[in-house]
Amino acid sequence: SLTAPMSHDRSNNQKELTLPVSNRDGAAPYFQSRTLAFAIDNSKEALSAFSWASANLIQGNDLVLLIHVHQKTFGDCNTSMMRSKVLAQFEQCCKRNKWNCQTIIVDGDPVTQIAELAQKHQCDLCILGMKSRQGLLMARRRCIASEIARLCTCPVMIVKKPKDEAGAYLRTFPRRVCIHADQSPTAAAALDWAAASLL
Repeated sequence: SLTAPMSHDRSNNQKELTLPVSNRDGAAPYFQSRTLAFAIDNSKEALSAFSWASANLIQGNDLVLLIHVHQKTFGDCNTSMMRSKVLAQFEQCCKRNKWNCQTIIVDGDPVTQIAELAQKHQCDLCILGMKSRQGLLMARRRCIASEIARLCTCPVMIVKKPKDEAGAYLRTFPRRVCIHADQSPTAAAALDWAAASLL
């Protein structure tokens, strides 16, 4: 799902959306340099979202921000080792594709930290993995992805892990995109953003 800020709201001083340079002969659209924020952890949903974005969204001239929010728990020593292993996996993927990436590790609440970092770095898009109700996403009855989408000043893309992953991460064009449309201003804002920056 995609959440975009209202187009008439300029109070947050967000950057103007970039437009594709060309999209001829079914080729992938080429965008001006963007800053993309990825919320990452050791979940399969985060890896799935990153794999999809790697195949369908990230351009060679983008800056990829890998954001990991550490929530202090018992066994922090083991958690630190796990975090290093997870971050290395995402960083190696960026190096393999020759993407410019930056890793950010912070402590605190994931909702406020991710939203504040996305605003601080003037991100063009924030990408999150959709977790199940049994996962951390719904811990204490909180839907962290939805809270981030409401708080972020940039568009937020929530990527659901596909049931059938066969071919899900292949770069294929033309793409089939399903867009929910109704009479709400938020739906119109999301469609305008997708037309300018994604399709």
